Amino acid sequence: MDQYLDITERYTDGEDELASHVPVRHPNRNTEKRHEGFRNQADDQDSRHDPHAFAEAHTQVVPEEWAPVVTKDVFAELANYRAQHCVTICLPTHAAGVEVNELNDRIAFKSALQEAAGELKTKGLNSAVIEPLLAPGYVLQKDEAFWRQQSKGLAVFIADGMCRYIKLPMDPGRKVAVNNSFVVTPLLPLFTTSEYYYVLVISKKQAKLFRADMFGMEHVNVPGLSSVDPGSGHPGEDPTAPNGLRGDKEVPTAAALDAGTKGDQDKARLAVYLEAIDDVIWKEVLHDKTVPLLLAGVEYLIPIYKTVTDYKHVCEDALTGSHERDELSTLYELSMKKMAYYFEQPLKKALALYNNQSATALTSSIIADVVAAVHYGRASHLFIQKGAELWGNFDEMKNELALHETKEAGSSDLYNKAVSKALLTGAEVYMLEKEKMPADSIMAAVMRY
Repeated sequence: MDQYLDITERYTDGEDELASHVPVRHPNRNTEKRHEGFRNQADDQDSRHDPHAFAEAHTQVVPEEWAPVVTKDVFAELANYRAQHCVTICLPTHAAGVEVNELNDRIAFKSALQEAAGELKTKGLNSAVIEPLLAPGYVLQKDEAFWRQQSKGLAVFIADGMCRYIKLPMDPGRKVAVNNSFVVTPLLPLFTTSEYYYVLVISKKQAKLFRADMFGMEHVNVPGLSSVDPGSGHPGEDPTAPNGLRGDKEVPTAAALDAGTKGDQDKARLAVYLEAIDDVIWKEVLHDKTVPLLLAGVEYLIPIYKTVTDYKHVCEDALTGSHERDELSTLYELSMKKMAYYFEQPLKKALALYNNQSATALTSSIIADVVAAVHYGRASHLFIQKGAELWGNFDEMKNELALHETKEAGSSDLYNKAVSKALLTGAEVYMLEKEKMPADSIMAAVMRY
């Protein structure tokens, strides 16, 4: 039964539809002609009808994670990898929910493997080549535990003798490609968005610090923060400072706290408490940072914190209201609405640079010029149109570009190569919708010289 289920899973789409890559014999073929000969075959030949048995017998490649963190070195290794058949599969995945319970991502990956097999078949390869090439992918596909531990996206890279995957913090979109190199454009957001910010959630009883970027948010464990006592009245006062002074700011003394109205006393105690929080966060985290700090708390706490903080990069805007019990996903979504402008700044500056120099030789939207510039390291900024394709060949020695209208035998993915070359030479790369491109072209660049 296990063998039957494996074969069914491998060679079908859905419940009743035969996979596109499976060869079908003509219905009038005489199946009795060699029946007796096949009946007497050795047991090891019978195993060839089981694709997983075939795969296990012909490969020792174990799928492995490329790296838990994708660095420029990892990207360079991936971008420079060359083989006769490089299979790239990118999929959106899920970390929780019904999609995980029903293993929808696993099913989607199986469909992608079958699509890759179909493309390999169109290149003239037969099953004896396709099955061992994709065998590590099917090993990964059968690993149920793997599919229950996903993030927002997955990229799998398969070639002869290797199978590696990268779990991505963002949705890379769905892509299945077979070429002589891997497709790296789905990894582009990992290298074009380095900005991040902090969120400090404050209340009268506690404070929590979070770090957020374009891909998500995580809690920052700050030693000493939980030990700040909101009820002491003087948790942040420096007893060695005269007249209750801490640094260049005046901290209310016990006598001052006892004087005045109850409202003034409460406000003074809150100032001392919030200043103590700021002391800890400054010392442990923020003392060497220049990134934005977004405050989240009830409205009357925000201005008090701003008056006592030592940090010079507190956002003018804030998340007002009670957020101490927010789910992480909710807090992240709310904060990103406030911080969207911050992530748009690098692109705005890059577009302004292009527009300011558009009348000079330091910009170009001519494909031949842009391709040459990124290959020779002349481009400082590269703009590419999202979803575009560019097939052909570029001879770096002769500086000759040959473009193909569609993908042909021997075509190189010039779009993908331009992205990888630009990143590896230190250029900033931006993938934009067509209407947001700085020129009417799928590529444009700002030159270093």
